[in-house]
Amino acid sequence: MSNNDTDSASSDPDVVLPHIVLVETSTWGAICTIIVALRYISQWSLRKTRKWVEIDDFLMIFALGAYITTITSINIFSRYNEIVGVSPSFNSEQAARTIGIIGTVNETAMLSTLWSLKFCLLLIYARLIPPAGKLYHSIKFVAIYCALGFIVCIVCFYGVFCTPFSEFFAVNPTNEQCYLLTHYFIVQMVFNVSSDLMIFLIPMIMLFTSLMELRQKLLLLPIFSLGVFIILAAILTKYITISNPATTAWELWYAREASVSMIITNVPLCMPMGYFS
Repeated sequence: MSNNDTDSASSDPDVVLPHIVLVETSTWGAICTIIVALRYISQWSLRKTRKWVEIDDFLMIFALGAYITTITSINIFSRYNEIVGVSPSFNSEQAARTIGIIGTVNETAMLSTLWSLKFCLLLIYARLIPPAGKLYHSIKFVAIYCALGFIVCIVCFYGVFCTPFSEFFAVNPTNEQCYLLTHYFIVQMVFNVSSDLMIFLIPMIMLFTSLMELRQKLLLLPIFSLGVFIILAAILTKYITISNPATTAWELWYAREASVSMIITNVPLCMPMGYFS
């Protein structure tokens, strides 16, 4: 890379430099991995039996794998995009195909991360309330809505707006939705934000009812407050991407949204005193 290329890249307000992406995502990744490890240590010390693993504990392993894939693919995309941008002789067809593959992996991993964490939270809520109550049935309804939302997002990404999907890997796709993804982003934001609102309304109901002990209610306060950040991050990410398709700021906001979601879902289960047993 020449000095001119470096100066050009660093002066472009739409481009987040790869080293900035690496530092922030690595920090988030380390924090989240430690918190997940503490979750399992805490739950094991709480129960100390071979039957201490809950369904959401298994699901969290999948979520962590999807999260690591999301963070890794963001960094690969950022670095590769920079290399292509400063290498005029780079094979355009190969570059488009590679960027398309990285983008597909990233979006699929991001969806898998967010939605698996939604289900983890719902499973935690389900352990806190009587199975015969109305709120328990509400959790079932939200779970069905989340499942429907995930299916719709996957179908829209792979087979609705960018058709044929092979154009997602083309140099000059004839379908603008294969590189702008505006329609898909809107659908994803609607289902993501609406399901988050439903999920974070549940602890609000718990806070204002007698279904839980005071110590359990207090632990739901940080979940709700951080949940507000997740919703704002989801909206801001899509706004940035739709309003300015050339920007790479989405890379940081994807990492922030996924990371805070990981923290929200795992921190309550790091408590070793049986609050969520």
